[in-house]
Amino acid sequence: MADPAATNTGVLARCARCGLAFAGQPEDCARVTELVVLHTRYCLRDDRSNEVWAPYEAVYASLRRHVVVVDADREARKALRSLLERAGHRVDEAEDARGAVELALTRQPDVVLVDVDLLGGVAARIRAARGRQAPLLVALTRGGHAEDRRRARAAGFDTSLLEPPDTAEIERLVAAAPQMTRLRA
Repeated sequence: MADPAATNTGVLARCARCGLAFAGQPEDCARVTELVVLHTRYCLRDDRSNEVWAPYEAVYASLRRHVVVVDADREARKALRSLLERAGHRVDEAEDARGAVELALTRQPDVVLVDVDLLGGVAARIRAARGRQAPLLVALTRGGHAEDRRRARAAGFDTSLLEPPDTAEIERLVAAAPQMTRLRA
């Protein structure tokens, strides 16, 4: 049984007969309600009030990624970290290129987001050390300047995002990145 606090989910419903809690994200409420009805039909009425079941936990887990945020500006790192953690991702931070490379090699993240001013050799060093197991490398650019995007591509980054990134755009990009843990297995 999943722990709702550990999975970014909350209790959406309970079985009236046994007390089993059904957890999920708010958008899953209708589907969870259908499962409660089915469960209630076959419920044995044993006390299960201390149990929580998150039937869609595998779906949530498949969307989680490990992200490294790299920016010299502490407040920018903190804001991006907060955004990503609210979406259920695990986040590490670095304030410079050296820290970014160290985290990418020791923690093996799925995505590395790097401020455009800190590109200096980050992608090349990560790709040299991790080869085909390199994470998705994303440069965070200011103002959408073509020159920043060109610098990011030339430095070996996979793509770039305008900083501060749009919430939906960054979530789409991060969730679509391959999970390195699956590739290593």
